[in-house]
Amino acid sequence: MVRFISKARDFLKRLFSQSSIGETLPQQGDGRREIEAVTFGLNERGKYNAKPLAPRKKALMPRHIGGRWELSTFCIDGLQEEAIWALLSIHFTQKPAIARSDFRRDDILNIQPLSLEPNWEPERHVDICGWPEAEEARASLAQCLADIAKTSLAPRPASTTTA
Repeated sequence: MVRFISKARDFLKRLFSQSSIGETLPQQGDGRREIEAVTFGLNERGKYNAKPLAPRKKALMPRHIGGRWELSTFCIDGLQEEAIWALLSIHFTQKPAIARSDFRRDDILNIQPLSLEPNWEPERHVDICGWPEAEEARASLAQCLADIAKTSLAPRPASTTTA
């Protein structure tokens, strides 16, 4: 079973790395891709609430990288449900995503001073930036994100039992 999962993951990596998915996205006049929606993978039960299904604020706190605060997400424009989960499975190799929170670009941009910065490294990667230095302010913005998130659980694998 582990070998099958490993082969499936390798296949999906090749599928998503081919010139690719990103090329089907609309582009702005300056050549940058315009993002309509992003997803954030949740790989631990403690990162979301079951009722109502929503990410916890602490899961959406940004990390300090390269002198600024960033929250790592992935562009899901043009992807069907299965492809979104496959994209997350490629990037969550240690602990698979068991839930995800989707965000619309306009909803994120309505939370000042947040912004979206696609860097496409890896493919479809988009940072949510513009976080303030003060931890209390970051926590408040993370709660705003949690409030607008559309969260869903990963589909359960099909049963392999036979009668």
